[in-house]
Amino acid sequence: MDDFHETYKTYSNKELIKIVEQPQLYQPSAVDAARSILSHRQPTEFDFEEAFQYRYIDPLLQLLAVAIHAGVLGVFLKSEMRQYFGGKDVNIVSFLVKCVVICVMIAIVVMYSTA
Repeated sequence: MDDFHETYKTYSNKELIKIVEQPQLYQPSAVDAARSILSHRQPTEFDFEEAFQYRYIDPLLQLLAVAIHAGVLGVFLKSEMRQYFGGKDVNIVSFLVKCVVICVMIAIVVMYSTA
């Protein structure tokens, strides 16, 4: 066994799935080692869902959080919402939570439609 196999034995299924799903980012022997370990562990559907969230959903939420923190998105959305709602002031946090929920739902639908 090579060094990758020894190192990856301590990795979680989520981390190993990430390696297997992004082989272009790793050396071929690293990907082979991750595949070998996963084949012996028999990961569950939950492991794959967790890896999907780690790879796709979390970065989207982090970007949204940065945009909100920077105020850029908040200022833009508040201006757009005022126009949309006829000049009424609306609760920006409530609106953003709804936007995040919609984005996550769209991502899940896209994930299952391409699977």
